[in-house]
Amino acid sequence: MRADIQPVVQRTFFQYGWLLPTLLPITHAGGRAAYLILAGIYVLWGLAALYRAPVQLNRAFYWAIVLWAVLLCSYLPGAWYAYDSWRAFDKWIGFAYQTLVFPLTLIVLCQGGDRLQRLTVMLGLGGLITVLALYARLLFDITAPDFEPEFYLREDNLPWLLPFMLAWFMTVLRPVYGYTLLPICLAAVLAYIFWSDGRSALLGVTLSLAVYALIGLGWNVLWTACAAIGIFVFGVIEQSDRFLRLVTEHSDLHGLLRAITSFRSVLWQRAIENPPDSFWWGIGMGNLRYETALMQVGGLHLGHLHNFLLDAWYETGIVGLFALLLFIAFPLLRLGRYWCSLTLSEQRLAGIYLAAVAALLSAALFSFSYNSKQFAMYLLLMLVVLLYLAESARVRANKQPSST
Repeated sequence: MRADIQPVVQRTFFQYGWLLPTLLPITHAGGRAAYLILAGIYVLWGLAALYRAPVQLNRAFYWAIVLWAVLLCSYLPGAWYAYDSWRAFDKWIGFAYQTLVFPLTLIVLCQGGDRLQRLTVMLGLGGLITVLALYARLLFDITAPDFEPEFYLREDNLPWLLPFMLAWFMTVLRPVYGYTLLPICLAAVLAYIFWSDGRSALLGVTLSLAVYALIGLGWNVLWTACAAIGIFVFGVIEQSDRFLRLVTEHSDLHGLLRAITSFRSVLWQRAIENPPDSFWWGIGMGNLRYETALMQVGGLHLGHLHNFLLDAWYETGIVGLFALLLFIAFPLLRLGRYWCSLTLSEQRLAGIYLAAVAALLSAALFSFSYNSKQFAMYLLLMLVVLLYLAESARVRANKQPSST
């Protein structure tokens, strides 16, 4: 029986199951339980499918998996220095199983075929369903007596999903429908982000659209800069009442900076002035919440520093931070090295994923942490595609006969 089931599990995962992460952003409109269940199914299904699966990885791919393993190992020793070692280990397990998207997707992409195109299409479709789900949830949330957009709206995934949605309209739908519905989708996403008062999301969507227009669509720098500045300024104007109130309430520069960053700058300054006891390994994943003097701001007790660099440094030490930066840099450097060997269509495709990376990294400087699902799952999904494109270009360049 088991011998009969294994080929079916493997075949279905390599055909459809590996695309499950494209549907995970939809669960953000629901609850955390839906995300954990769907992600758990994906991981268990993927691990079961890898048994006796054909794995064809070159040296660069093996190095990427080694860096991924080093990243996981560098986060674990902090549990020995943690206030709550069990919480640190529990957070590490959650981070590790989410990051399995990196090796699983890499192995599937190496099977060839049209898998990369299917992944891109599914990310666009998943983004559209996410937008519809968020607006459907908004219809219920807006009736709450204590409704405040800043606390009820869930905009974190929209900046990095937007390039995939725009590409979906331009490539999947017919031009007469795609170019008609595209502005509606763009307006719906921007309106949701503007209304949420999410400054990190505003920065993320601005950079996302700028990178996508510049690389994914081939716009010139001037037009791209004007469009990006226009979107950012419009977002600030939409929040003008709040910004004007901050300016009038804080006359000094430091006070204004604290207010604009929602007192995040206070956290950053405290963290730098009071480094972790273990400089190399940090205080353990998820243990920032126990630093009461550090995390108490404005009567609120926060769980992390709202900056993925400082979060990673404080909880996993300088070793963990270096491993994280090295892991992120490796696919980007490989892509830059073989950029000229990419075809025009591959460069346009890479522009979509680079736009998503720009949105995730910029928003993570002010919002979610290094162990959030945006970082552990979605960023790694973007990076593995960029690495795959770079290696495809390298292989093709090496096969070309040298000119004499």
